[in-house]
Amino acid sequence: MYLLFICLAAVPWEAAALNYSLILNLNASCAPKDTCAVPRDLDDPDHHNCDCSALCALYDTCCVDSPFLGSIRRRSSACRSSGPSGEHAFMVDFCPKSYSGPFRRRCEREAKDWSDPFDRVPVTNLNTQTTYKSLFCALCHGEDPGRLRVWQIALDCTGLKENMKVCQDDKRFVLQNMIYLREKQQWGLWSHDNESDWMFRRIGLDPKLPEDMTPFVKRCRPGLVSQCRPDWSGDADIRKLCRAYTAAVYFPRTAYRNVHCAICNFEQDLTAMSCHGAETSDFKGAAMNFGMLLDINLSDGDNVGTVEAKCGQGQVFDPFAKRCRDIECPIPGYSLKDGKCSQN
Repeated sequence: MYLLFICLAAVPWEAAALNYSLILNLNASCAPKDTCAVPRDLDDPDHHNCDCSALCALYDTCCVDSPFLGSIRRRSSACRSSGPSGEHAFMVDFCPKSYSGPFRRRCEREAKDWSDPFDRVPVTNLNTQTTYKSLFCALCHGEDPGRLRVWQIALDCTGLKENMKVCQDDKRFVLQNMIYLREKQQWGLWSHDNESDWMFRRIGLDPKLPEDMTPFVKRCRPGLVSQCRPDWSGDADIRKLCRAYTAAVYFPRTAYRNVHCAICNFEQDLTAMSCHGAETSDFKGAAMNFGMLLDINLSDGDNVGTVEAKCGQGQVFDPFAKRCRDIECPIPGYSLKDGKCSQN
C-alpha cells in the first residue's frame, strides 16, 4: 500500500510550481505520455495522456509542464459521443446566458429520437476549430451558417434485409421514399421480400465526421473523473491540483484526469494505476457495407448526397423533410442576408 500522506505533506501548494515533479514525487510518471519534455509532432490521445499545444488551454487538457497551461481562457465545451463506434469530441452544447432567441431549447435539450436529424448532427467551424452539438447551438452563438460544415449522416440499411443494396444502387429512391414512423421513432422504408409481405423496415441514422475534417475536431477522453469526491477532507492542495492539469491515469474501475484526482477520490494503492486506457476512436466510423452517406451543405443548400434541390437565400435543403428549411439569424431584430446577420 502506498503511503500517500507522507509524500503529499512535503509539497505545499504555495511553494510548488506546476511542473513534472508533482507527478514524479508520487512515482506516478507515465512518461513520455504525460510530459512535454519529450518532443511530439502532434497531440494524439491514442499515444498521449495530455496535450502540449496551444489548443490545450482552450480545452483544459494541458500537461502539467505545457507552456500553455492556464495561458488562455478555457472554452466551455463538453466531451460528447459523436457516433456509433465510440468516437468522442469536444462540442459546445449550450447557448450563452445572454442569448434570448428561439434556439436555446433546440440546442440544450437531449433529443431522444431522429425525428429531426438537425437536432442530432454536429457542425464545425473549420476556421476556429469549434464544434457544436447541433446547428442550433451554433446559431445561438452567432455563427454564420455559410461558415459551418455539417457532419455527414450515415444511413445503415441492413434492416432492409434482401433490399439493403438499394441504398447503394439507388440513393435517390431511398431519399425520396424513406419516412419517419413516429410510433416506432424510426426512419425507414416500406418494402417486402421473399419471406414477408409489405412491412416497415428500419434505416438507422448516425452522425459521421468527414475524413477531411478530422484535423479540425478535437477528440477527447470520455468519463474522466476530474474533481474530488464531495467527502474528501484531506489536503486542500490536492483538490487544487486535481483541477489544475491533465495527465490521464487509469485504475481497474475508474479513469481520472490526473493522479491527484485519483488520490482525492480515495484511490490509495497507486500500484494499481495504469498509464493506458482504451484507445480513443480515430473517427473511422462503422463499416458502411450496406449504407450511404449524406452531405448537407449549408453554404448554398444545393447538394445533399446525390439528390439536388435548389433552395432560396438563407435556406438549406432537408433531405428528410424533403423541403427547403429557413436558417434564421439568432439575433433579435436581425435576419440572414448573404450569409450574414443583418439588421432589419
